[in-house]
Amino acid sequence: MKSGACSELGVVMSAITMSLLVAFITIPANALAGNATAASCSEGDVQAAVNQVLSGGGGTVFIPAGTCTWTSTAVTVSTGSSKDIKIIGAGQHLTIINDFYLKVDGSGSNITELSNMTIGAVSRNGEIFNGKFRPANNPGSKELNFHHLIISGRGPIGTIEGWNGVVHDSYFTCRSGQYGWYVHGYGNYDVAEPPMGTRNSLFFENNTFDGCYHSVSGFCNSKIVFRQNTIKNSTHCVDVHGPSYDGCYYSNPQWGNDGGRLFEHYNNTYLASAVCGAKLRSGSGVSFGNTYQFTSDGWWSYFGIAIDAGGASGGCADGTHKYTYPCTNGVCEGPQKFWVWNETCPSNAWGGSEVGIGCFNISNNECPGALQQNREFFLRAPDTAGDGFTYTPYTYPYPVAASSGVKIPRPPRILGIGTP
Repeated sequence: MKSGACSELGVVMSAITMSLLVAFITIPANALAGNATAASCSEGDVQAAVNQVLSGGGGTVFIPAGTCTWTSTAVTVSTGSSKDIKIIGAGQHLTIINDFYLKVDGSGSNITELSNMTIGAVSRNGEIFNGKFRPANNPGSKELNFHHLIISGRGPIGTIEGWNGVVHDSYFTCRSGQYGWYVHGYGNYDVAEPPMGTRNSLFFENNTFDGCYHSVSGFCNSKIVFRQNTIKNSTHCVDVHGPSYDGCYYSNPQWGNDGGRLFEHYNNTYLASAVCGAKLRSGSGVSFGNTYQFTSDGWWSYFGIAIDAGGASGGCADGTHKYTYPCTNGVCEGPQKFWVWNETCPSNAWGGSEVGIGCFNISNNECPGALQQNREFFLRAPDTAGDGFTYTPYTYPYPVAASSGVKIPRPPRILGIGTP
């Protein structure tokens, strides 16, 4: 071989060697500005890492693999309005923290990501936050990303208030008879119909809810998109509450209408062990493409999607809220506009004194005549001629969710070496 050819080959081999070295180099997470890796999954070490990140401009706390049980009051996360923090474990089955509990500020804490860990219960089986979890900036201005979590034996899991974003690819097992997630919106109840199919909601997608009372329950002008989830062993329905709860942090006055406002519900699967599907008691929305596989008996059994004019208070009026048509002041019991189509139910999907039409169920018995077809509910998709719009779901998967998850790098494959 000529010396020139050898020289060229040497250059090529040097380049390949350098590429391999670069491919195998890993930069420790805590070497990146603003990030910190906790020494262990204990609350003391996690608190130290949180403090380190928040002493600067914010960043990411990485919690390593391990099994820990927290014993102190809580890990305090006070971000203020100018910093964001992410709390990320090593993986759902690698970072396991029993009695996980975060103390957040009443004015809000910007925890924009919580992911890749198991949260269990030994002596603490309630919410994972010390209070309602709010953004520290203007409500609706922040987007959360909770994903690849296993939360077991907790209930209610927590109250998310004033956030947009997504909760996805997680498994939630509720403490017996308890709620899953409470969702509170922001601002006064929208009297005008809010647009559907936008990013301006809190999304739940690709999760499993196991053994929850209400897997998700909306209050306080909440806007929820619930899609591509699996529900089993539930003891009640996914729920959008009517006025009754009171005390919405972002409304003025706080004691105005606290019902949920928007509910987009599609492509979910309710297994045979779920006692019912979803129920709308306030606001507007759509429901389609869901599959209900009920086999159990009982008063709440055998309906897929339902609307209810009675609200949580029961009856047609409770002294504060009264059903009227049209609803012009935002304090009316019952849904305003709800479209239902293409649902799949067993043939025996009815029970109690409810009235069923297809997979759809109408609870008129507390307020006879309050809910009327082609006024409050429509057994078809929205159309331009009749409703002034057609419904298009927001991008799936949710853009942040599409890029989330634990990515384990692989070394480059060299042709002729190793297996294909």
